[in-house]
Amino acid sequence: MARRLRAGGARQIKPHRAYSNSREQGPLLAVRPKVRVFNIKKDAGAEIAFLKRLEQQESCLQRFKIANESDILLDHNGLVQGRYRLTTHALRQLCHRLVPYLPIVISQLAGLKLEGRYDRDDRWDVSVATCARWLNDLIKLRFDRIRRQQLILDLRAGRVDGFVGTTYAYTSNLVMFHEIRRGMERHGYHARMVESRLHGRAMWLCFIDLDRSAIRRSPSGKPDRFHGGFQFSNSEAGGLVPCARLSVMRLRDRATAVDSRYSWEWLPKSRVRGFDQRLDRIMTALLARSRVEFDLQRQLDTLADCGLGLGGTEVEHGRAADALLKRLKRVIYSGIADRAVGRATWRGSYRESEVLPSADCFGELRCRTVLDLYNAVACEARRFSPIAREAAERFAYRLLLDKFSSRY
Repeated sequence: MARRLRAGGARQIKPHRAYSNSREQGPLLAVRPKVRVFNIKKDAGAEIAFLKRLEQQESCLQRFKIANESDILLDHNGLVQGRYRLTTHALRQLCHRLVPYLPIVISQLAGLKLEGRYDRDDRWDVSVATCARWLNDLIKLRFDRIRRQQLILDLRAGRVDGFVGTTYAYTSNLVMFHEIRRGMERHGYHARMVESRLHGRAMWLCFIDLDRSAIRRSPSGKPDRFHGGFQFSNSEAGGLVPCARLSVMRLRDRATAVDSRYSWEWLPKSRVRGFDQRLDRIMTALLARSRVEFDLQRQLDTLADCGLGLGGTEVEHGRAADALLKRLKRVIYSGIADRAVGRATWRGSYRESEVLPSADCFGELRCRTVLDLYNAVACEARRFSPIAREAAERFAYRLLLDKFSSRY
């Protein structure tokens, strides 16, 4: 029975370690970008703090063009130019330009968990000096691949925040934020920003559309509000183009599902010029698609009427839980899949519906629905790295579109 309970997600959930280092002693080859979440819905001062942070980041940013090998070679402590420490994001970008799949090797040898990756075995020996030596040899061998590319430096913190190509077009997070707010007000969109996130120099802005909402009820009768909305993202350090997309947010825990990207870089610039005009065109297209794709209240009700097939006997439940977990791991990261199946199985969407694992609990699990899975995936994704989180949030949006088909 214990094995079957684990398959259904009953195991003890440990804190996620996707950002931890296997060995903390000694210098690190790269440091993790800090994740900052500003809950603007509940804290009136969060937006001011967010703006202050954007201003600080912009004031200490410098773009440095690589002209010589000495501009990018690492010393024995892993520092660039003797004073700048790479971030995991910059290290990943550099490694990708040198050798495909090199980030996996370097992260393993340096004791790092790079973006979105999770190594379950912490017993490997690590060596920053060896990593620096390997990288330097590859930089000298393939310097023509990175010549004239740019380092994104944080002068205050002494970090290399990004490693970008010659065609990189810098877009300020601060300017983008102000233009989006002005564009929203100027064109009369009934949208309110409820959350902003920073992961290093990557930024996400989450708005809810006050005209698109739905309400579910908890077992105790309390309202559970969902809002359609928009999510804007940008990165000053590469790896994320400025884009806007549709989203759905659950206000209870700010768990979000997002649609595929709709970037203003794709718009024909010969006909649409300027940020404001492009923003207006994008918002018009997003609103039109949101009205055509689905009705939020109807889709939530549909998910609540669709069962997951869990419960029954112990054997039946174990088989159904294993099959569900296998399907999820095909499209989202394993860590999120494990936690989401466990949450959907034993807790559901509300604390009032929690079921404690026991020998006779399986009959109560028949009531678990796809809506429970949707809420679990969107909620658990918030604990993980941006890469893993985005994959899970896009999958959650597909659930809303009723695309959780047998092919998954």
